[in-house]
Amino acid sequence: MMDNKGYIYTLITITLALMLLSLALFYFESTGTKVEDISTKLRTDELYYFVESMGYDLDRSVHITAQRAATYAIDEVIETGRGLGDYDMEGRNCTAFVYGLNGSQAAIAELMLCGTLYGVGTDSAEYMQNHTLLDWIGKMEKAGDELNFDVDIEVKGINLYAYDIGNFAVLTMLDVGVKDRLGISGYEQRNMPVLSLIPTRGMEDPLYLLKTREPALIPRFVPCNESAVVDARVVDSWIDTQCYRAVDSAYNAPSFFDRIDGNLYLSEKYLEQSLWLKGSLGSGGKLIGIENFLNPERMSRYGIPVNVNNTWVDYLYWQNVSGECTVNGTAHAYFRIDQGHGLLYNITNLSCSI
Repeated sequence: MMDNKGYIYTLITITLALMLLSLALFYFESTGTKVEDISTKLRTDELYYFVESMGYDLDRSVHITAQRAATYAIDEVIETGRGLGDYDMEGRNCTAFVYGLNGSQAAIAELMLCGTLYGVGTDSAEYMQNHTLLDWIGKMEKAGDELNFDVDIEVKGINLYAYDIGNFAVLTMLDVGVKDRLGISGYEQRNMPVLSLIPTRGMEDPLYLLKTREPALIPRFVPCNESAVVDARVVDSWIDTQCYRAVDSAYNAPSFFDRIDGNLYLSEKYLEQSLWLKGSLGSGGKLIGIENFLNPERMSRYGIPVNVNNTWVDYLYWQNVSGECTVNGTAHAYFRIDQGHGLLYNITNLSCSI
């Protein structure tokens, strides 16, 4: 019978073996050289740490590239006055990869890969210079070359997802291969997933430009501060800061990508993507619709015609939804909100006429 020490030793050995297998299909080949050879072990360790650092670099590169690409896609909408809802990258980008759906996600994917929109560099070439995903991959391959490794990284897929009120997610699938030129060791993984959360805080909301044509009225995506009691003071704060709140899909508020597309509603495709991500990772989900309070009083100062009877919930205001309720004590005397949202936020001193 195996004694306790032998059992523990066996268990540790099995555990370490499983950890090594799960890290990444590592293998090494010795050509006439014994495994015990110190030079072989050092070279294998060097490749291992290079691959490990490359994984961190891939996540960082996706993060930087996607944030820049989203910012430029928004700038494109603001500069041209056209939403990106019909954007199609097929046949117009620097690689064979094609995003499967039309819309702002395809535009961001093209910017991430190539630094172009509609296949042309325009102003994005300068903003995305040295920061496309292909640029980052080139830097990793060069770093491998300096260590006498042949590095081959190919982008097999990019998928974007509305994630929550402050982030969108990018899932990048890569084929990765690293080989020692001496034939000592190597690493290979197909369809390696890299999942990155990209913060949207501080980015501009292009939907305001599309609906008002006034750049001075564009707010930035900043989440509202949570409050246990939503009274007139809190309502005034939400109006003045134009902060954003996430709502359940039942309210049909447009997501981050919908706002770049120019939609006044939550697209089914973005909801389905988010639900898939939640089912796969246990995160993300139904709270991807975002909304804020616009201020018709401010809009009128820029000569924009306003409807004083509409709710101040932004996407519903532009759909001409009536605001049946007021809030006693607010500094904005003409504030109106639809009853559904008044009850959703449990606003105190709510006065409604149905």
